[in-house]
Amino acid sequence: TLNCVADTVTDRWDTLDRFIALFDTSSIGDTDTIDSGVLSLYGTEKDNSGGFGMSLNIYTSTPASNTALVAGDYDQTGTTAQATAITYAGFSTTAYNDFTFNATGRENISKTGVSKFSAKYVNDSDNSQPTWASGGIELIGFYNADDPGTSRDPKLVVTYTVTYSVNVNDTVTVTESVSLEFPYDVSVNDTVNVKATATKS
Repeated sequence: TLNCVADTVTDRWDTLDRFIALFDTSSIGDTDTIDSGVLSLYGTEKDNSGGFGMSLNIYTSTPASNTALVAGDYDQTGTTAQATAITYAGFSTTAYNDFTFNATGRENISKTGVSKFSAKYVNDSDNSQPTWASGGIELIGFYNADDPGTSRDPKLVVTYTVTYSVNVNDTVTVTESVSLEFPYDVSVNDTVNVKATATKS
């Protein structure tokens, strides 16, 4: 769940959450070609009582560890969009919300290890303050791997092309398209909750 909460003091902000998600995609071959990637978050609730109306998107992340999050990881998220953003109005609270990766996002899917992404408000990434409203809230909620069951966990679906080379006098090349779903690792994916006070400059 991502919260953005305004303070009651003009142009000051109390809370801004970011979400970090890591996926083990090492089963993709190093020479394979990634055709598409979709990161999906299953919505639970939303609140726009502050009237901010901010969109949500996917970015990279570089946490200190692949097995646990620390407070310092809050600052380890990228600013380049990896997918097509989903608006507040367009975010479903009863189904998966699919973030379709752009070329940059596809390039950041690791073929040999862990793919590291984050979710945050577009205004956060752009360092663009929404119109302040005293005590205003924007909340976009979604399931994570700590919730019971696995049917609504965050997931990364990667479609890629595998090339096989077989030497029979000459090289015969056969290609096939494979789509795999990567559940995220419970221990390394969670919302990084930080309460802070910021002043508009």
